[in-house]
Amino acid sequence: AVSLSRASRIVTTSEHSAGEIRRRLGISGNRVRVVPGGIESRFLEVAEDVVVRVREQYGVVPGSILHVGSLHVRKDLPTLIRAFSQIPAALAPRLVLAGSGPEEDGLRAMARMLGVADRLHFAGFVDDVDLPALYGAARCVVLAGTGEGFGLPVLEAMAAGTPVIAARAGSL
Repeated sequence: AVSLSRASRIVTTSEHSAGEIRRRLGISGNRVRVVPGGIESRFLEVAEDVVVRVREQYGVVPGSILHVGSLHVRKDLPTLIRAFSQIPAALAPRLVLAGSGPEEDGLRAMARMLGVADRLHFAGFVDDVDLPALYGAARCVVLAGTGEGFGLPVLEAMAAGTPVIAARAGSL
């Protein structure tokens, strides 16, 4: 609270986040500034041999759907897994969840209940250097979360040339 009262400006990455800061913290509009993030050029071109290595390392089979981000309730991964369970394996053989978080056990149980546990792969933490190739290895990237503050994975995936499916909520 002391930091907020003494700060002359608060910087955030999106209009969505700025609005949330203003609303939740009661900060006046002129004290909150938006400075959008950018994408590094390394996302634009990735060597095929790197994509092959990353596929093997993180379990991304050809045709995989990818989600990059924490396994947290705000990412709405149950909705993603339910939707994935409706897609035939011939169209999307695997859903790869890159990241970690408190929801993993519940998501595993849900996948078993829906009969897609064998098609759901938890890749765990992904080294930052591998992200461009990981995006390039996937058929598409899906972000189902309704509380995204900025949605950097959307920009990263698009820079890598990978289609994106995103919830129509938050900053997305």
